[in-house]
Amino acid sequence: PRLPFIPGHTVNIHGVMGTVDAVSTFHTTIRKFDGTMAFVPNAMLMASKILNYSDTPNRRIEMKLLLTTDSDLDVAKAIILEVAAIEHRVLADPSPAVYIMQVDAVSVEIMLYCWVANADFLGAQSDLWQQLLKAVQEEGRLALSLPQQEIRLRNEV
Repeated sequence: PRLPFIPGHTVNIHGVMGTVDAVSTFHTTIRKFDGTMAFVPNAMLMASKILNYSDTPNRRIEMKLLLTTDSDLDVAKAIILEVAAIEHRVLADPSPAVYIMQVDAVSVEIMLYCWVANADFLGAQSDLWQQLLKAVQEEGRLALSLPQQEIRLRNEV
């Protein structure tokens, strides 16, 4: 059977992410982004989920932002969309989208979905995070939800 990648493709195979360096009869060599080489047996490939990031020209960025429940959600959505619109690597089509995904006692989960060219993925995602955090810090009606744990002490005799 033909493998769904060729040397030079960026893939994630069985939790190993990197660029396919070579394919032999017995194993596939992946150059990980930290410079190390991973040798994945081809028998394992046949039973693994394979993500090929080079097969399509664009890739979707998914960013989860947790805000406190007293944050102004209309302002949050507007700011997130504005940050995405300003980032020059974010594609206009399909247009960026922001959704409120979940609410619990201490946080509201907001997701940003936007598309960029494959080559721009990491840089655009990093810059979007930086700009989003800056915007949240500057906007007085928004606050990041930080993990909380309540401890109760009982005084029993």
